[in-house]
Amino acid sequence: MSNIIRAVLAIAFIIALVSCSKDAATVTQISVEEAETLIELDDVQLIDVRSAVQYDKKRLDGAINIDVEDERFNRLLENMDKDEPVLLYCNQGNKSARCSQILEDRGFTKIYDIDGGLAKWEASGRKVIVKEIE
Repeated sequence: MSNIIRAVLAIAFIIALVSCSKDAATVTQISVEEAETLIELDDVQLIDVRSAVQYDKKRLDGAINIDVEDERFNRLLENMDKDEPVLLYCNQGNKSARCSQILEDRGFTKIYDIDGGLAKWEASGRKVIVKEIE
């Protein structure tokens, strides 16, 4: 019986060591209200992961465009501070969820993803930058 207890304790100890040794990124889905607060505090790198065409038509004020499907995506990530929080959005959340995983795999430490994306942001009545028709 004492061998079983020792084995359980050893396994628990190993699990604790492994989980503590990881400096894992945290991906957090946040509401548009929480995203607005982060943006107002100027405490995040605000990234629009949609195409350049979509970004040009409509975007959040202060966002930079890094299209997750662009061939230059990986190179653009190299210029970003991995320790500074990142706030991602797309139209509805699919691309930003995929981008969140990539950033996590690349060592970014704090990643926020707007639940419902730009569509939910706009539906809530919050401001978006819209390109005027020429």
